[in-house]
Amino acid sequence: MKGFKNRVVVKLDEKLVWEDKTYHEVELDFAKVTGQTIIRAEQATASMSVAMKPVSAQYCTHLASAISGVRYEALNQLHAGDFDKVWQTVGAFVGGSNPQEFYDQFVQDEGDEVDFTSQTSIELEN
Repeated sequence: MKGFKNRVVVKLDEKLVWEDKTYHEVELDFAKVTGQTIIRAEQATASMSVAMKPVSAQYCTHLASAISGVRYEALNQLHAGDFDKVWQTVGAFVGGSNPQEFYDQFVQDEGDEVDFTSQTSIELEN
């Protein structure tokens, strides 16, 4: 991938506190991805269709955990916006895109206003 850097530092909008550690960022070190890393993530998501894995939060979060050193369970506790930044950046890598370019665009787009008036609303049950 042209211009690809092995590391992408995802800045968190909300800090994550997990087991006496406080995270303000998650460093995704794609140089740590090995065949074994991918196999373990596939084993953890064995019931999932292979075609769905690059767009799966669960699969990409397993990979993110392996390459960041942040536990899978901890990543699942991230604020939704931060969680999206992490797993979708990994998904870009899995899908063959440049994760740094994807992350940079993702962060830039966060500041854009979104018109939700045409969206269907849903209610969350407790």
